[in-house]
This record gives sequence, structure tokens and C-alpha cells, in this order.
Amino acid sequence: MPTNRYFIDFSYDGSSYHGFQKQLNAITVQEIMENTISKILRDEINIISAGRTDTGVHAKKMFAHFDVKSKIEEENFCHLINRLLPNDIAIKAIHKVKSDSHSRFDAINRTYSYIIYTGKTQPIFLRDSICSS
Repeated sequence: MPTNRYFIDFSYDGSSYHGFQKQLNAITVQEIMENTISKILRDEINIISAGRTDTGVHAKKMFAHFDVKSKIEEENFCHLINRLLPNDIAIKAIHKVKSDSHSRFDAINRTYSYIIYTGKTQPIFLRDSICSS
């Protein structure tokens, strides 16, 4: 049976995660997203991201893709996923794409912003603004 490919446009606060990519002994954004989508679709879903982040790093705008046998109604599916995901991960949109589209290799550009604070404690006004996009 042919599969359908979907791109996910999402963001997250990485404070509680050991980066995006799955690891054996740590909770990651990829693991949470795969488990949530798999639960909804009742099928094992593997997500391929456009990039990775390190422990504690946030993403303002990240893309990934996954394949599924059935067709998805993107807008309703997006709302359903967001209801089940923790508050620090948000799906902005889901788009059906051609089956050979790839979130990593078809990216047109990538932008990274680094804010490094070297003080003993992080200023409260920077707490919500440290992001990687």
C-alpha cells in the first residue's frame, strides 16, 4: 500500500528535554512527538527532522516529516496532536507533500540564533527568549 508523507511545522521549549533526537536513556522531543502521533494513528510512526538540537535548546520553527498509510485531515489532526502533546511542544501546521520530499535534504535554508549568558544565574528577562530556529 502506498504511503502518504506529511511535513510537520513545530516549535518547542527544550528546557525539559535532552535535545530533539531520540536517545536510549533520555527523554527527547522526537520521542514525545512519535509516541503521540503513533498513539493517534494506531501505527508506529518515525519522524525525520530537518535538524537536531542539543539538551535544553529551544526551536522557534522546526520541520520534520513522517509517512503514514492513511490520509490525514491536516487541520483537525494538528489540533488533536496539540491536545495530547505537553505544553512545551506545539505543532503549528501539518502539510501533505510529495512522497519524495525530505525535511532535511529539501530545506532551503537554516538559521540559528545563539544567546550565551555566562553569569552565575540567567536573567529572568532572557528566560523565554533563548531559541534556536
